[in-house]
Amino acid sequence: MPYDYSFQILEAILMAKNYRTRDEVICAAELAVNVACSLTNLAPGWKASYKEALKKLNSLNFDEMQEIIGILNSYDDAKPNFEFDDCGEKEYNDGKKSYEKKDYVNAVKSFRKAAEKGNVKAEYNYGICLYNGYGTARDRVEAVKKFVNAAIFGISQANKMLHFITYSELNNS
Repeated sequence: MPYDYSFQILEAILMAKNYRTRDEVICAAELAVNVACSLTNLAPGWKASYKEALKKLNSLNFDEMQEIIGILNSYDDAKPNFEFDDCGEKEYNDGKKSYEKKDYVNAVKSFRKAAEKGNVKAEYNYGICLYNGYGTARDRVEAVKKFVNAAIFGISQANKMLHFITYSELNNS
């Protein structure tokens, strides 16, 4: 039996942003499950883990979700590696300039650094580089993870990219 990653996925979804309602959490989880299940090269164990995470979230009310978030926040290693004082705006802007000059290697470095600091626009752009293999090895699975995270945080282009990928996968199968 493959390893169950559902708790890690559940934690990642709950810690992705400050949700205001249970519906926001479930919507984010459903999006993550739909994207994961549409990927042809994602291992079946991972797909099952995404579905299991959604089942676990569906069994919780919003107060229980908030309680879990509080517990996760009490552990330093569970907190996202984001530095919200900085938010990587300088690195993001450096990445945009490099990307416009078609200096994709430096664009990837800058976008990755900005994304690590919590800049979701950079997360999306890093996903674009990963998806297309610009300045880095092509990694569509990792790109989709970046798009899902950016979409959860409201980057509309990330949602469009996820729809495009899903549509492409369905038409190519």
